[in-house]
Amino acid sequence: MASTEKMVTDILSHRQTIMRHMFWAQLMVGIVLIALGYYMGSDHMLLILFGNRAQGRIVEYRQEYIQRSRANGTDYRLAFMAIVEYHVGGQTVRFQDWKGSSVAAGLNTTVSVLYLPALPSRAMIDRPVWNWMPWAPICTVGLLLLLAGFKGAVDAAKG
Repeated sequence: MASTEKMVTDILSHRQTIMRHMFWAQLMVGIVLIALGYYMGSDHMLLILFGNRAQGRIVEYRQEYIQRSRANGTDYRLAFMAIVEYHVGGQTVRFQDWKGSSVAAGLNTTVSVLYLPALPSRAMIDRPVWNWMPWAPICTVGLLLLLAGFKGAVDAAKG
């Protein structure tokens, strides 16, 4: 217990020095989060920015086991991945959507599809909010940390 109190006292006594150099951690974590968000969402962003819309329908579901890491180990959950078919430019295109469901419901359901005109097989079901999950919030937090880090760097350079 005494060592914890000593550590807290040391941190508080060097608080200004620590805060003066905190911008480095903010910059590094911000860059990592932006890179992670880009890695996770670059395909979705391309579809959102440059994709066209078409009507498609869910023609089947594929069962996949999705790996999840937990504090007490790794487990798997069964997910049903929608196979969607739509027509563009006289051709029929099929793709597997990225977001699984815990139930295989809605066979032959009409869905809105976002696809790239140059690569029609690069597509996803258009879900207005879910199109941005989970990568956009990660990028946003990274950007905020990056901005805070830049402000801290400017303040540290001033004095």
